[in-house]
Amino acid sequence: MRPRSPIALAVALVLLVSALWLGQGVLQRRTNVQAAQAPRFTVDPFWPKPLPNNWRLGSAIGVWVDDQDPPRQFRNPVHCADRARDGLVYVCDRQANRIQVFEADGTFVQEAFFAPRSLRSGSTWDIAFSQDPAQRYLYLVDGVNEKVRVVLRETLEELTNFGAGGRQPGQFFGVHSIATDSQGTIYTTETYEGKRIQRFVNMGEGPVTVRDQGVPWPEP
Repeated sequence: MRPRSPIALAVALVLLVSALWLGQGVLQRRTNVQAAQAPRFTVDPFWPKPLPNNWRLGSAIGVWVDDQDPPRQFRNPVHCADRARDGLVYVCDRQANRIQVFEADGTFVQEAFFAPRSLRSGSTWDIAFSQDPAQRYLYLVDGVNEKVRVVLRETLEELTNFGAGGRQPGQFFGVHSIATDSQGTIYTTETYEGKRIQRFVNMGEGPVTVRDQGVPWPEP
């Protein structure tokens, strides 16, 4: 076998280097195309900068939701989801202090806020419907402000409320859940150290004279 000449070896080396260079160029172009389609980030070496309006940096143990610009998703937890006879679904977005209403397929209908500046666990804990055929009213329990709110279901307008914080009858300690029977009687449960069920008898409809009724003691 005759040994290859220096010229042949040189030609082979040039071809090898050219192939490697072309391959690297193709790979680089593919990388550039992919990078152009991806998000790009850079660090801000001057952050944190002076913050406006006397803001301060620090850790947070809670978030307050602005009812003028609410989030488009649920806060945690979603604490109830109940379906009315007409098919509308009412959802307790508890820490956002609101009730959201949806059609059965998930289409958004409307929302309303209740005691929107409530902190901690929020104001919308559970709901129950009145027992008239149209379910005209919505009863909403608020375990932070210790109230049962009477809401017009069609518009989500709060008409009146009753209850207060405490351990006596008609008062609440962490009112958590609510239900109605066929007679329209309301039953509530209390969590934390409340640990009880209370019963509120439906006395029929009447004019609203006071928005905040306080404890609904029986009339003598």
